[in-house]
Amino acid sequence: MLNQRVKTDRIYSNQPRNQQSISTLSEGSECSKAGNGIEKKQKRILLNNADDDMKYLLYIICIIVSVGCSPSDKRKNILVSDGAEKEAVYDCIPSDAYSIAGNEEWQVFLNDETIKDSIEGLPPVKQVSLWIYEKSKKSAKKILLTHPDANGSWFTMEHSVCIPLDSIPTISKATILSWKGEPLKILTEGCSDYRNVLSFIINSNSDKAICLPTNRGLIGVSEEDGLLIMESYAYYEDGGRFNVIEVFDKRGKRIASMDAKVQ
Repeated sequence: MLNQRVKTDRIYSNQPRNQQSISTLSEGSECSKAGNGIEKKQKRILLNNADDDMKYLLYIICIIVSVGCSPSDKRKNILVSDGAEKEAVYDCIPSDAYSIAGNEEWQVFLNDETIKDSIEGLPPVKQVSLWIYEKSKKSAKKILLTHPDANGSWFTMEHSVCIPLDSIPTISKATILSWKGEPLKILTEGCSDYRNVLSFIINSNSDKAICLPTNRGLIGVSEEDGLLIMESYAYYEDGGRFNVIEVFDKRGKRIASMDAKVQ
């Protein structure tokens, strides 16, 4: 486009200036009219070229603005696909629920139901519902609703005990314990007294949970046998605390225990 404009300028500038003036003087008014016509035609060409240039410039500006103001296609696709998956796949899960664990077969969600009055300077204890989603069947199930004021007399037991699901005070974390192809088994953890972390083994097909006799939560799961390595604290006779490391199987049976005393 710009090359065309330059070429047009050259057509009218290659003729010698003295020849242009001689022709105009000798041919009189008609030559003047012809010159005027050429001049008008030249102006039209220049104006048309200017209009084209302006259109091209506006086109470039529009592209820059659209790219700068709109999210990229990749981002839009990610948002759309995530939104569609959330709506279609997890349609039986509460819209405000959030995932706390997952693997190839299962996804585990918590949904905040109510928040208990908090102690000044400390976070509030939440009443939550626990949901599971089986990916292969695209089905969801509500497992339990926690009760922050539940009777916790068994939390100080020396051995694992079975308790009703509605006796779990709160949940903030979950770990999937089951291997691929096994019924879902989850370890949940939560703190309702601002000190002790309570841990429960939950079988998705049972209405009871196993309360582990620990108070500091999960350290890890052994890779070979799926054993639970748990931490607790206990007190020296003359004051102060020490760690207790214990190992449990998925049924809540204690396999090993070690007092990590340094005094």
